[in-house]
Amino acid sequence: MKRAAIGAAMVYAGICVLLGFLNVRAAGAEEKCAPSTLGVMNVKDCGTVADGKNDDTGAIRSAIAAAEPTRAEIYFPPGRYLVTAPVRGFSGIVLAGEAGSYSYSTSGIAAPGMPSVLVASADFGNRALLDFTRLTNTAVLNLGFDLGATQSYAVELGSRQDGTEYPNHQIDRISVRGGQVGIRARNAGLLHIRNSNFSDAGYIAIWLDGYTGDSDLEGNYVNGTYLNAPAPFGTPESVGPAGTGIYVGTGSGNVNIHGGKIEWNAIGVLISNSQGITITGVNFDYNTWGHVVIHGYSSAPQIYPRGVIINGNRLLSGGTQGSQSAIYIDVDHAEAIVSITGNSFRMAAANANDFDGSPEDSRHVIPTTGPKAYGIRIDSTSGIAHVNITGNEMFHCAGINSIRASGPGIAVHDEGNLKNPGNNYTGGATRE
Repeated sequence: MKRAAIGAAMVYAGICVLLGFLNVRAAGAEEKCAPSTLGVMNVKDCGTVADGKNDDTGAIRSAIAAAEPTRAEIYFPPGRYLVTAPVRGFSGIVLAGEAGSYSYSTSGIAAPGMPSVLVASADFGNRALLDFTRLTNTAVLNLGFDLGATQSYAVELGSRQDGTEYPNHQIDRISVRGGQVGIRARNAGLLHIRNSNFSDAGYIAIWLDGYTGDSDLEGNYVNGTYLNAPAPFGTPESVGPAGTGIYVGTGSGNVNIHGGKIEWNAIGVLISNSQGITITGVNFDYNTWGHVVIHGYSSAPQIYPRGVIINGNRLLSGGTQGSQSAIYIDVDHAEAIVSITGNSFRMAAANANDFDGSPEDSRHVIPTTGPKAYGIRIDSTSGIAHVNITGNEMFHCAGINSIRASGPGIAVHDEGNLKNPGNNYTGGATRE
């Protein structure tokens, strides 16, 4: 009896010591969960584990709450932070990881190559890891997002309710893999997305709509959404956003897409009912349905898409399905005003890719890598399209025609295009 009592006492004492240690540890973390004198809030000071296995959601929320009064920068040291529920921010929030280099892979299967990575739990659902809706002046820098096979978003901005805009957002050097959507911005003007990587999104990599205007997308690498597009993706009459790299729609305007590379998506850039869109200096490669699709909905009369400029881009391969073209303009009950100038359309003849130094084959051959039919395709049922096509290099740019325009209300100014193998204007379309 005496020995048993002593044993029980020792066990009790051990439990008390352990509980005391845990309480001291928790108290220590709570005491340290405050910004430094330099105005930086280290999430590890609030108890994050960053091993990709233990839930860090609560600790990250504590760090954000501690940073809000002074607008301290919230810093994520290298590690993998498991997130099981959306994390809300505040207006003026800055989240920053350790500077690194993102994964640049045509397959997009590598995990984000950033030292500091937020990991979505397997049961995260159709929500955003960083829910920055109804906030202004936000910034996300040097962070990776491993969304895996979830239906989640990396970051959501603005508001899904039209009528109020929540502007001023900076996304710089982030890397997103998997999930449903990389960046979702609606009614979120003055948005800047730069030098970032988006791979293998289940729906759309970068999704801008609902009057997300006055925005810049610069130097981004967007790839792999074609892996999740419907198969077959569809015909021109069934064009939709699934499998799109960058979607600009529903009244968004004054959006600049500059530089970077957009490849291995179903559609590279889809512009729908938007105006003032400029695409310059982008390297497009093998977007299966088409590199750029400009579309006006047929459900109601629209004045968009107007003021679309496609200038100085390199368009390789692609267009093997759907529109079977590099650039596709489709207007129905809409008016399109588009300028396509100074672009290089390539890869419709043997060795036309020219990246290996081989001489180009002058024979006109139907490519297996696309565009299968047309360099530029323009269709109209009851809409209007004014298209300026000048100064493009179109050496064997497609299997059938460089330019194909079909339908009433289409007027094309076609001049000074180098090595233009032939055009086709039918159904009332005219060449000016």
